[in-house]
Amino acid sequence: MNHIVLVNIENNTEKVHRQFSPPFGILIAVSVLQRNNVEVIVRHIVNTKEGLKELLRVCEGAIAVGFSVMTSPNLLSVIEVSKLLHNQGIFVYWAGTHVTLLPKISLQDSCVDAVLRGEAEQNLYEFYLWRQGKISADAVPGLCYIDNGEFRISPIPAITMPDTLGYHPFALLDITSIWTNLYRRERIIYQARFFHS
Repeated sequence: MNHIVLVNIENNTEKVHRQFSPPFGILIAVSVLQRNNVEVIVRHIVNTKEGLKELLRVCEGAIAVGFSVMTSPNLLSVIEVSKLLHNQGIFVYWAGTHVTLLPKISLQDSCVDAVLRGEAEQNLYEFYLWRQGKISADAVPGLCYIDNGEFRISPIPAITMPDTLGYHPFALLDITSIWTNLYRRERIIYQARFFHS
């Protein structure tokens, strides 16, 4: 139980299939974990039966599963999958713009064990150490959770300077699914142009 899973989930819509692009923010956060020799798995998936099956498989035994959460239609998929994982006893946390601005509202959903505010590259490694029991919750900038019914809301950490950011470890992504969607989109555009000419 040492690996951490980071997830960006999209709704299963035609628009998503046309515009599926890598989760750049998650990849920068991953680079911080990799620098500290933490085993990390990244999944950028569409909310389908196959995608969820694969996600459940890689989340088995994880120390935590984190979701990148925006205030968008994808929030419904995040809630659905968070409940599924939480009901299996997996520690679920949310990070991203939505929870940075609305930590208390996010924690009111019983499937969310914790919230990580701010840029993940600033606090994700400390969060990992906290989950391992190596540091206290107070040592994790931006960590929010409920302790004995009381909300513990940390302030948003200061913004990281760009020169201290990591890199994008694209090797952790399933590039095949991204290229397949791109190929499908370009083929449809080509066919549409062909039939209109």
